[in-house]
Amino acid sequence: MSAKKPDETAHREDFLVLFRRGLKFTEELLAENEKLRYRAANLENEIDGVRRTGGGDASTVRELREKVRELEIEKARLLSSYTEVETANRDYQTRYAEIEEEHNNLANLYIASYQLHSTMCFKDVVQVINEIVINLVGVSCFTMYLLDVPTGVLHPIGGEGVDLGAAPRPKLGEGVVGKALAERQRYVAENLKSAPLAVVPLATAESLVGAIVIDKLLVQKEGFTAVDNELFNLLSVHAATALLAGLLRDQVGERGAMQALTVGHARGLLA
Repeated sequence: MSAKKPDETAHREDFLVLFRRGLKFTEELLAENEKLRYRAANLENEIDGVRRTGGGDASTVRELREKVRELEIEKARLLSSYTEVETANRDYQTRYAEIEEEHNNLANLYIASYQLHSTMCFKDVVQVINEIVINLVGVSCFTMYLLDVPTGVLHPIGGEGVDLGAAPRPKLGEGVVGKALAERQRYVAENLKSAPLAVVPLATAESLVGAIVIDKLLVQKEGFTAVDNELFNLLSVHAATALLAGLLRDQVGERGAMQALTVGHARGLLA
């Protein structure tokens, strides 16, 4: 994986510095508070000793009591500061956790994008899409369909937890799956007991390619998250492009694909 962007790294380090400073300040406050408690206890003992022995005049007792009162005020101030620091620390912890989650989400998106474009072999592309849906989205049962353009029928080409031979073959524009692809609109069910749970159309700007139909999530997953939606957005276009590239590459063969990669051919396409 590539290195984090400088501004992201600096932002994260700033929070770590503030968080560590807060912890250090808290430790110092606790230590100071312990010293004040010890001094206050000693003064109270001194007052009690004066009373028991009957020694000392009223001014001495008043002086000792004033010192105790001052220590109590200082103690209250430190406790107030400690509460403020604790609140700030909790805010830093929450924000740090949010930043960590954002970084993990970005990492998942980067991994998915990298994997999709790491191969031009159609079979490998299908396998990569399977792994993204299973491992990054967290799906236990789904079917990946490829559209047969002449007939308008969707044919299963991959998935998990399904018998591809027995899987239904939706028609473009019909049913939940066919309508989602025809309209290029993602479908997400309102509850996890529905089937399908989600339909992710796979399409480029020019072509309808297929769809991913999700029927069941992993048992520990309670629903779709924000990063799942980002992965669906990525799959909608990038998976479609990767599938088309894989199909074209396998049709012309590796040698044919390499022969087409000439500057003259590229200039002709740009003319």
